[in-house]
Amino acid sequence: VAHGHNSGENEATNFSNTDQSNMSSLGFYVTGQEYEGKHGHSLRLQGLDEGYNTNAATRSVVMHGADYVSEAFIKQNGRLGRSLGCPALPMDQYSQIIDAVEGGSCLFLNKSNAGYASKYLDSETALLALNSNGPVKIKIKTKSARS
Repeated sequence: VAHGHNSGENEATNFSNTDQSNMSSLGFYVTGQEYEGKHGHSLRLQGLDEGYNTNAATRSVVMHGADYVSEAFIKQNGRLGRSLGCPALPMDQYSQIIDAVEGGSCLFLNKSNAGYASKYLDSETALLALNSNGPVKIKIKTKSARS
């Protein structure tokens, strides 16, 4: 999966929830509906973690295929290409992946030591949410959010 252009060169080291940042956003997402966009077959994403990825939809962060996510691109350039913040997938696999996860699957994007914290990483909260038929009100322990 490619990371955002402004998140780092060879690996993602910077993250943002801000429009026009061209950075990847950490956290939990729920997959939405498929659509045909400028990158072809694509998948809408809804960010769930306030301060980390809740602007994903307004930033047009979606899952899509890209020719810069391939072994050939790596051989030619020494690394994967980078997106404008979207999790971009290999062209030979993206359609099958999107079809498999569309419509309510959980997507988790993380980087060790990035200062990320989520209410969904608490096992009690996660179990409550999974076992409920509606929204769950929870007490959230937060660390300062990064923009």
